[in-house]
Amino acid sequence: MTDSPTYIEKFQQRKRSADNVADEIVENVVLMADRDARVYSYNGRHWERLTAFQLERLAFKYGGAEAARASQRSEICKLLALRVAIDEVTWGRVADHEISCHSGVLDLKTERVRSHTPDDYLEATLPHDFDPSAACPTWDRTIEDWFGSADDSRATALQEFCGYIISSHARYKKAGLLEGPGDTGKSIAVGIAEQLVGRSSCCSLSVDSMDDPTRLTIIKGKMLNVMSELSSKALVKDSMFKTLISTEEHVFLNPKYEPPEMYLPICKHLIATNDLPRIIGRTAEIFNRLLIVPFNRVIDTDKQDPKLGRRLVGEMRGIFAWAVRGAQALLNNRGQFTQPSGRERVLDEWRRSTNPLLDWLSESLVKASGDEPGRRHVLPLANIAHRARNRLGKTVTTVEVGKAARELGWEVKDARWSAERPVCKCIMDATLLSPVEGNEG
Repeated sequence: MTDSPTYIEKFQQRKRSADNVADEIVENVVLMADRDARVYSYNGRHWERLTAFQLERLAFKYGGAEAARASQRSEICKLLALRVAIDEVTWGRVADHEISCHSGVLDLKTERVRSHTPDDYLEATLPHDFDPSAACPTWDRTIEDWFGSADDSRATALQEFCGYIISSHARYKKAGLLEGPGDTGKSIAVGIAEQLVGRSSCCSLSVDSMDDPTRLTIIKGKMLNVMSELSSKALVKDSMFKTLISTEEHVFLNPKYEPPEMYLPICKHLIATNDLPRIIGRTAEIFNRLLIVPFNRVIDTDKQDPKLGRRLVGEMRGIFAWAVRGAQALLNNRGQFTQPSGRERVLDEWRRSTNPLLDWLSESLVKASGDEPGRRHVLPLANIAHRARNRLGKTVTTVEVGKAARELGWEVKDARWSAERPVCKCIMDATLLSPVEGNEG
């Protein structure tokens, strides 16, 4: 009578079976695991994160009866992660002049398409084939309806930003902001941006959640973050907003039930809003990171096409070629975007609504008439700060006054106010309107 296998022999049999199943999976499926045991599968174009359930299904598919129990599948999954682990994953190893589309990796310089390879370490692929001759007549007419001409600077800026959206990097340090009243086409433009990268490569992270490492996890592997219909009370917190837009810095992600990680995002950000959000922090630095495209031509209700979105989806190959031309223009201009007409008007209104001191100064400061030949008129910042405190009903420092004055284009320097007074910071060649002229002093 044959002796029954001992516990150790059974364990060794299970171990050999798990090893064999893991080896078979590695031979048939292109897999990779990072240092935190997150396992990814290569689908022929880019890498996709596998969930725990997907890994168990893989173990069961190849293990059969040997993976019938949960403990056996767990052992196979652990061995699998160890087999395919690499020390460091550097995502997006394509050049700045390359774009990963459905048929391959497009070189913007030569317009040649090479095959995808796992070594590109791409997290997403654009769902379009590149055809430089593809047309999009409906889209061309739509742009003319919005901006009056396809040659309008706003149309050019929109094309360049769509080219930025489809790029495999995020190094041009701009977020798009589509601003204007309703029925001007902003939602259609947002829908096209989403179609360019594919819905699965989009997310929606609100501006007031950007400093939350748990919520921020949503941007991992995404190419576009869309924020629409912002309230005027929404806050843009400058530090994390700037970090995300610049994206040359890693950000801290802290997903639930998983190890935290430092991650370099490629996600671009597009805001569409009727009301400009409130900004906390250094406004000038935030404004510099926004490509503001004003939408101010309201489309009459009787001229709106309810099927326009579906018709444009049918032209996506041509719209993709249009966006590629935008990416090529950005590459040739070294990442410098065309400045859309109307941007300064929007910025001026935004600055004033965000900074009451700036608004008051813009209305109150006027050019001073010359006192004596060769002598410049000076206006001490301390005097303005005192007047501003009375007018605005809050504490105003001379530093804030000087910064606001410089932002408005005034010269601020050390000067002697009078023979009796010491040298102090003054605005040159300026004076304040008197209360009689409409300003309380």
